[in-house]
Amino acid sequence: MSDNERAAKRQKRSMPELAIDTTSTPAPDMIVDVCNEGDTILVVKGIAGVPKPVGIRVSSSALSITSPVFRRLLATPGGNAPPTPPTGVEEPRLVYLENDDGDALFLLLNILHLRNDALPARLRPDLLFRFVAICARYECTVAAGRAASQWLDYIYTKTLKASRLFSHTGPSATPATPASAFPPTTPFSAFPPTNDSQTLFKLIEASLTLNDALFFARFTSHFILTQPTITSISEIAPSQTQTQQRLAAVLQARQKQTLQDLRIDLDLLIDPLSEALSEDTKHYPDCAPGDEAQPDGTTTAEEGDNQQQQYCPIDRDAATEFLSALRDANLWPATRWPALTPPQPPSSSFPSTSTSTAAAVGSPSLSSLPTAIVSTLKSFRVPDHDASDACYWCMHVEDRFATALNLVRAMHKDRLWGLCLDCYKAGGTGMGMGVYKGECRYEHFKPGVGKVWQVDVDVDVNGVRDVVKGGDGGDGAGEGEGQGSGGAMAISSTEG
Repeated sequence: MSDNERAAKRQKRSMPELAIDTTSTPAPDMIVDVCNEGDTILVVKGIAGVPKPVGIRVSSSALSITSPVFRRLLATPGGNAPPTPPTGVEEPRLVYLENDDGDALFLLLNILHLRNDALPARLRPDLLFRFVAICARYECTVAAGRAASQWLDYIYTKTLKASRLFSHTGPSATPATPASAFPPTTPFSAFPPTNDSQTLFKLIEASLTLNDALFFARFTSHFILTQPTITSISEIAPSQTQTQQRLAAVLQARQKQTLQDLRIDLDLLIDPLSEALSEDTKHYPDCAPGDEAQPDGTTTAEEGDNQQQQYCPIDRDAATEFLSALRDANLWPATRWPALTPPQPPSSSFPSTSTSTAAAVGSPSLSSLPTAIVSTLKSFRVPDHDASDACYWCMHVEDRFATALNLVRAMHKDRLWGLCLDCYKAGGTGMGMGVYKGECRYEHFKPGVGKVWQVDVDVDVNGVRDVVKGGDGGDGAGEGEGQGSGGAMAISSTEG
């Protein structure tokens, strides 16, 4: 038996269950036309809340071209193509798909027939997840992926707006409007926000399935910046498939690397201040560092020897003032970070009905720590410092500190906080990230020749235990103008 025959048998075993056109099964009472001249009617349990079988008229040729699963299902037992109705017979054949979601399948069929005018402008997240599942089942994510971009954009925009809304409102003790223990049952909006770890993880997984690099990067960035560090895969991926295990492990490694990157960013701010306090920059007024102080012209040499010379205090005072400002803002040292008060949704207005969701949200002081640090740095104001008495040899700490602060802000603006889909796929099936050698669809900074670290994950009932180990990486040509670790989601160490 050839390899092609074995692959065909394996594909047949994984095909969705359906019953083809039998005389004992009655025709549906309601038929919706996707293709007016279609030769096949797919019968589902219901569409748009209709609690009875509904037929969908489609073209078997269009489905066979776009989906290999439909091509096998609609083919005759002895052939590879859909059957051609006899001349003069206009009655389409019935194909029953009782195990499929009617609403999701109806969306997919409109896309495969190029009926973009029949697609809704917006989708709720739950229907999007069902749509992605049906696309994966019929192996037509390539044909349907582009159509889902507008739905992903709507959900992402609402999620982002919800985060910004709650960032300006603290926890509320007042009930929701209308007065109820639960949020209003209105069409999908910012209430309740799709800001819990499980929903965001599903959106990331949906973007991965649809091979959408843009929204994979956007949703992973939002996850990294707003969600607590993953401690157990079961919190966000109850089914724990191999794909979910790897995705959760890479997200966990990226979360830890993000905090490390922020510590490095703070070091850039501290560097000019520490230099101003070092022994190398100490100097007497109007004297170069290392030179002995010279008495001024109003004193004799003997009087100058008796006077105690003082170092120039301008740089020291400026560095001390800026360090105090960073500490008052809870930015430095890193032990002050838990004192930051990140924004939290009004949990009292929207009580959680699941303990797993509550655990995924995390503690108020650490759940959105990266967001709190980035936003605090963005709004940090350099204190006014009077340096009018600075001498020629002063290093002007205020200017160097302001330059470093602007550099860090620019790095945060251009940095990819999340994951690059192409680099993620370059990691293969291992529990780690790779570096895509070609041009990534989402532009970001990539390291050059270096070592790419892999993350091995042991999964058990207690959660995830990650072990970082080194592995040889390939060449990755740097691209883009982003700063920071960017797309190297695994820890990378450049070797000369």
